[in-house]
Amino acid sequence: MSKQRATPPDEHAAPRGDAGLPEEVRRRLAEVSALEMSEDLVVGVWMPRETLCVLALAGEMDMNNAAEVSRVLARRLNGGQRLAVIVELSLLTFMDSSGISELIKAAKELERHGGCIVLAGPTPGVLRVLELVGLVEFIVIVETLDAALALVAEASSPRNHDRSDL
Repeated sequence: MSKQRATPPDEHAAPRGDAGLPEEVRRRLAEVSALEMSEDLVVGVWMPRETLCVLALAGEMDMNNAAEVSRVLARRLNGGQRLAVIVELSLLTFMDSSGISELIKAAKELERHGGCIVLAGPTPGVLRVLELVGLVEFIVIVETLDAALALVAEASSPRNHDRSDL
């Protein structure tokens, strides 16, 4: 049976402003990366801003553990506020159809609440799977975490508040 690991207790740390956001997100990603990797799914989650949730997935996402992504997001969507979610995939080594299904479910739920999902930095194997099933036509996928942060920041800027292309 697979285990899921949660993030350190400060996942709801107070916002630090956009200037320090990329550094904080990279620091938190490094924390997830430093955990002992195995075939289990490791889910790192934190909210650097009230309207931004970052999930870092590491290990393998399969039918035994993929539902953890929905459980984590459901806790964040409780308030029903518009939420942008970046799913960082650079540490994910495997994803089966259960993982793909969970990402689609998350994207639909976020869209229902006026939010969006961006997948960042997938490994070549994971990207290949996403391309084969056509998920690249349905969900925004970018090469790096920095690109995802920039895209979300641009989409949430006041002049683009009604932007719906994410």
